[in-house]
Amino acid sequence: MSTDCFEIKNSSICKNFNNHFLDPKSLPTANVTSTTLFDNDIVSQSSDSSLNFINRVLLSAALCSFNVFKSDSCQQNLRLPQLCSDTCNIFLKNLNETLLSTDCENVNTVNRNFAFNAIKVACDGANSNSNCVVAANDDDKNNCGFINVELSTSFCTKNNDNCCLLKSNDTNTSTSTSVKKTPIVLTPGIGIQSEGQNLTKIYVIFGIIGFLLLLVLFIFLFCFFKSRKYKLKNTNNIFSNKDSKRNRNSYFKGPVNLKSENLIEKKQQNPNISNRSRDIGVNENTSLNRITESEIPSTVYNADYILNEYIDHNHGNQFLIAIHDFIPRSADEVELSKGDKILVIERYDDDFGLVENTTTNLRGVCPLTFLTEENYV
Repeated sequence: MSTDCFEIKNSSICKNFNNHFLDPKSLPTANVTSTTLFDNDIVSQSSDSSLNFINRVLLSAALCSFNVFKSDSCQQNLRLPQLCSDTCNIFLKNLNETLLSTDCENVNTVNRNFAFNAIKVACDGANSNSNCVVAANDDDKNNCGFINVELSTSFCTKNNDNCCLLKSNDTNTSTSTSVKKTPIVLTPGIGIQSEGQNLTKIYVIFGIIGFLLLLVLFIFLFCFFKSRKYKLKNTNNIFSNKDSKRNRNSYFKGPVNLKSENLIEKKQQNPNISNRSRDIGVNENTSLNRITESEIPSTVYNADYILNEYIDHNHGNQFLIAIHDFIPRSADEVELSKGDKILVIERYDDDFGLVENTTTNLRGVCPLTFLTEENYV
């Protein structure tokens, strides 16, 4: 290896070529003998707005992609190779890293855009040329930019380039075979976006949209079935009378002593109601159920009486009139006489209801079919 060759290490410009060897004689600037000097040589031209700046950066980038080899010996007889599409792509990546580097914060935007546009023209020419070359002579075409076949072969064994593919095809088929080019989409300050990258972005966008649609559908179905389950549960509760008897019996202490001496009730006249009660003759052999206020748990709904008025604390309680006599048949039922004024406290699913007979001041359950509204009496 020549003593002039040096190994590129920790390059900020040609990152893809770290650990490769470079011959400084192939560089346009003298005294470039280290990676730092090589990077600085490219960056130092960033403030130059002339065409020379573009040519020098282009040359340095081309050297990054062609003149650097991972080998035991440094190739010293290289010249600027042809500009193929792969070379352009590598160059643009390196150029983008250079211009976006912290060392290039002062690069003028106009100069940067000018450099990108000028280089893009050259790269477009490379991609549209069937021979994948720009301003290359016959030797360049035959040897992929190298001065002889040996160097070209050495390069192609270590690099995948369109030129090497063309050379291989020409050797095998003896005819020039064009290679499909990948168009370059160049946005200043952003870098290279190939057709494949654009397709990838489109797939990602559609993937995100599909995921969001699935998420919305999942939330909709979850809310729908949850609401349906809630409605079915309420419907079952409305049409189920399993708890009717339990609800009716839960208001009363149960079973009542039905001996005749316990059936005669000491009447408790509400002070707010005058002349509303009437004496009821009780036969000792008649099994009537008289339940006083003291026998009803404190959790029972309490009705407030005002003369000829009722304050509804239970949302829907109403006064009805008994249209038939009703004789109690169980401990929780209340006696009705035709014409008694009845306050309905709660209705059950079996056509019975918890009522208070305001005429006799008794409370219990009775069939609601025995009652009607006052206006229909």
